[in-house]
Amino acid sequence: MTRITLFIVLILSFNSAMAQNNEYPKLKNISIGLTHAPPLIILEENKSPEGMLVDFLEAIAELENWNINWVVGSWSDVIAQAEKGGIDLMTYIAFTPERAEIFNFSNERFVTGWGQVYSYPNESINNILDLHNKKVAVIKDDIHAKRFEKLCHEYSINCVFSIANDYDGAFELLKNNQVSAAVSGSTVGISYEKKFNVIRTPVMFNPSDALFATAKSKSEEPLEIIDSYLLKWRNKADSPYSKSEIKWMSILHESNLPIWVWYLTFGILSLLLISVAIALFLRSKIKKHVQQHINQSNQLKQIIN
Repeated sequence: MTRITLFIVLILSFNSAMAQNNEYPKLKNISIGLTHAPPLIILEENKSPEGMLVDFLEAIAELENWNINWVVGSWSDVIAQAEKGGIDLMTYIAFTPERAEIFNFSNERFVTGWGQVYSYPNESINNILDLHNKKVAVIKDDIHAKRFEKLCHEYSINCVFSIANDYDGAFELLKNNQVSAAVSGSTVGISYEKKFNVIRTPVMFNPSDALFATAKSKSEEPLEIIDSYLLKWRNKADSPYSKSEIKWMSILHESNLPIWVWYLTFGILSLLLISVAIALFLRSKIKKHVQQHINQSNQLKQIIN
């Protein structure tokens, strides 16, 4: 009887343990590469990563039982680790045929952007030819930097490139007037407009999608999972993707007119006000002269009569 009881207790304990395992499935460790690219990815010292892309991945992690290990650093350092298979998932990466030899890419875009040249208000840059013989800050190994260098070569434009490790470094060079312009992704650059006194120039190039990637030696499962959530969430108003977009990307939907537009608007309004003032002044003068003429005519009539 004792043996039967013991056997029943063991069976019940085993079933209970299995039920607990089903209720709390084992977390899957996944290393994800991040580089500072606000407002998508915000990396600050002694703080956890933030930004739209971080929120998106954390929402997936909660549903897919991922235990995320963020691997942070400069773009060149992080992508070098990803190329060697030291990172499971690379973020905020654009497709190129060269990279396709090393990485598998997600099918669905996270966001779309382009290369943008930034400068300061008193620097007259209206097209790429205006950058001839000028210093331009670019990010080491950045896709837009590479495309911009190629564009300059095609147009025989001699730019002196100042290489920065990250966007902060590039825009600091521009802020301190050490360069005449800085090359950035359009999404990232807008956040620096708010931080520094820099403006977007008309020079835009290289439209591209921000994707996710895994090294050829790594599993493509994370890419398939991310694609499925992007398809499910992108156009759904109450999804984690949309909520995060509103939280972090609302800056992109604000009016960011170049400073010369504000100067022009102010000038036009000033001229309009001056014109109105002059018109009122002349009207008053004319009215006064007409009244004097009427009075003189009335006096003349009285004399004649």
